Amino acid sequence: MENVPMETTNSIENLTIWTQGLVVKTAEEHNFALDKLKAVKVLKNKVKAFFAPSKEAAAKAHKEICLNEKSFLEKLDEAEIRIKDILKEYQIADQKRIAAEQAKLQAIADEKARKEAAKLEAQAAKAEASGKLEKAEALREQAETVEAPVIVVESKANTSGSSLTKTWSGNVIDLQTLIAAATAGTVAASFLMVNQKAVDSFARSTKGIVSVPGVVFEEKIGMAVRV
Repeated sequence: MENVPMETTNSIENLTIWTQGLVVKTAEEHNFALDKLKAVKVLKNKVKAFFAPSKEAAAKAHKEICLNEKSFLEKLDEAEIRIKDILKEYQIADQKRIAAEQAKLQAIADEKARKEAAKLEAQAAKAEASGKLEKAEALREQAETVEAPVIVVESKANTSGSSLTKTWSGNVIDLQTLIAAATAGTVAASFLMVNQKAVDSFARSTKGIVSVPGVVFEEKIGMAVRV
């Protein structure tokens, strides 16, 4: 890549050094500094003109590379979305199936445990009626310990490295109602954002003559230079 012409480089270096000690106290110094400011604009245009062809070539190459990359990624994105949708649909159905099967098996286990406890309680009552109090007490203690096992049904699908995610979002369906609710300190107030572009546009068109509650319009002075 070519370097910036030496003449331009030297002019920039000299101008940079001169700027460090710049002080304007007289009209003559002001006029001289203004000429230097115009020189800055000229040098900037020279630098931009020098780098323009390289930037244009680089931009063209970058655009072609990005388009080529995009063509491949779009196909892969479509494939990814399709696969995810199908897998998500299966996993949701699989979870529902597992939950139903687990509930069914758990109900069977609970009923079996209930019957076992009832059987032991009946045996305890019979033993008590026969005067076998110690045996009756032992049977009742045994009945109290009867618990159904916790049934866990495992999915046959290999979900390693994947998981279903749940994402909440909100949609504003009535802006005026939201605005009315947006008093200080409320959650609704945190949902509102200032349209700075509209505020600045209004300021430019009215030049601060028209007041708006909660807004302060201010004028900032800059400097434009023509060469």
